[in-house]
Amino acid sequence: MKRKVLKYTLLFSFITLQLVVDVGFVAIQFVKVERSNPEPKGTHGVTPKVDAIFRRACYDCHSNEVRWPWYSYIAPISWTIEEHVIDGRKHLNFSTLHLLKPQRQMHKLEEVIDEVSAGSMPIEDYLKVHEDAELTDAEVDTVTKWCEERRDEIKSNRKR
Repeated sequence: MKRKVLKYTLLFSFITLQLVVDVGFVAIQFVKVERSNPEPKGTHGVTPKVDAIFRRACYDCHSNEVRWPWYSYIAPISWTIEEHVIDGRKHLNFSTLHLLKPQRQMHKLEEVIDEVSAGSMPIEDYLKVHEDAELTDAEVDTVTKWCEERRDEIKSNRKR
């Protein structure tokens, strides 16, 4: 008899726990996540080749042109993605880079060179889901060269 009571108590506890987990999972879906893409302002002078690299490997966190995949609508994954986008845009937003003061633009371009050269960008979490975003050595060279040219252009415009 005690064994039967224990068996049903454990079964009831398991069902209750599963119900709490299920209700909790449904409830967290109602937590609002910001998935905005503010309107880009003007152009940012990126060559088509560099633009293609940025769109494939950078824009989902570092622009106002984020592609929000289906899984970005499922909590708690949505929270992580939102945080990556907020943090990414805070550090560098390619959609607004051209609006920054020249000194700040040059600094951001230096950061891009440092990050892609070190292999720190795109981040590992992003690459797990977007294998095509990994930069080849040639793409790193292309991005680095463009950033250096853009930085030099900004410098020469400041001297005029």
